[in-house]
Amino acid sequence: MARVHQCIKDLDKWAKPRGWKYETRNNGHFKWSHPKVGGYVYSSGTASDHRATKNSISIMRRKMAEVGLEA
Repeated sequence: MARVHQCIKDLDKWAKPRGWKYETRNNGHFKWSHPKVGGYVYSSGTASDHRATKNSISIMRRKMAEVGLEA
């Protein structure tokens, strides 16, 4: 990936230590996965909303809580 927007850098900084990894999709989005959490979380590569990073973190936290992991 040639250019990573700040919103993805911020999200990765929060998510990586908690076990989340992302894949780049062809449509400019990112697919986040966690080995102990079922399903995926999708985020935009160029978020237009200033709350996009916080919303993605919130979704990841909820998914982790569903399986008993601490966020």
